[in-house]
Amino acid sequence: MLFIVEFSYKCIYPVISALSHSCIPNMELLPTIREAREEYREIEDPDPEAITAEEHVLTAVTTMPITAGTVLTIDLVPKPFLGRLERQEILRRKCVLRCSCPRCLSPTDLGTFANAVKCSHCAPGYLLPRRSALLNWSCLHCGTVVDSDSIFEKIILAVTEFTGVMKNGGGWEDLRTLQSTWKLTFHPNHYLILIAMREEAKLVEKTIMNGVAALKVVYKYSLDVSGAKYYAQMRDHCIQLLRFLNVSRPGFTFSRGKL
Repeated sequence: MLFIVEFSYKCIYPVISALSHSCIPNMELLPTIREAREEYREIEDPDPEAITAEEHVLTAVTTMPITAGTVLTIDLVPKPFLGRLERQEILRRKCVLRCSCPRCLSPTDLGTFANAVKCSHCAPGYLLPRRSALLNWSCLHCGTVVDSDSIFEKIILAVTEFTGVMKNGGGWEDLRTLQSTWKLTFHPNHYLILIAMREEAKLVEKTIMNGVAALKVVYKYSLDVSGAKYYAQMRDHCIQLLRFLNVSRPGFTFSRGKL
């Protein structure tokens, strides 16, 4: 009889644990040797007896110039495209923490409007969270106030749609349809739309890595005018993503480098 035993382990980092949290951190954690090897598939079946301390050395590096006396910060929720509601819930549940960084205190997410929802009472208006996303949201244009539950419902519906698309393979056309549909409800720079753009960019990157032949099969056209038009759109998407990351992950960060 064959027994398959799954194992897990945790590491304690006393020095790293002393760093403060910020959703706009000035430091990032480098992947450990173990994580890098697993990412590049050098380790197919991790062996618990082969785990060494050297493979799990954690290094924190600054991502921008820091003056003396500046508080050193890392992001305990290292997902820059995650919305305020999700970030605050994760911090509250796992870290027993209420974040008061500039991004969380800014109704517009420092001008990115990454959580803005279209107001149903006026065409140009957007609903934005007040000090806490768990409280009422108000429109900048007409002053309409709505409870957070109605915002949650819109987000949950969108997340459900996105999850369904990704489970079915996350095709280019489906991701584009989601973006078009969500723009009727959310700000064009809403974090859900940005996430869909990022997944589309990943799909294009993966396809290019597989060669031009695969590109023609996936998108069903040769690299002609239509192909050039699509790449121009993808370029614009990447510029939009980079503008957001310039605010949420400024400096020499992995998120900006991998885009």
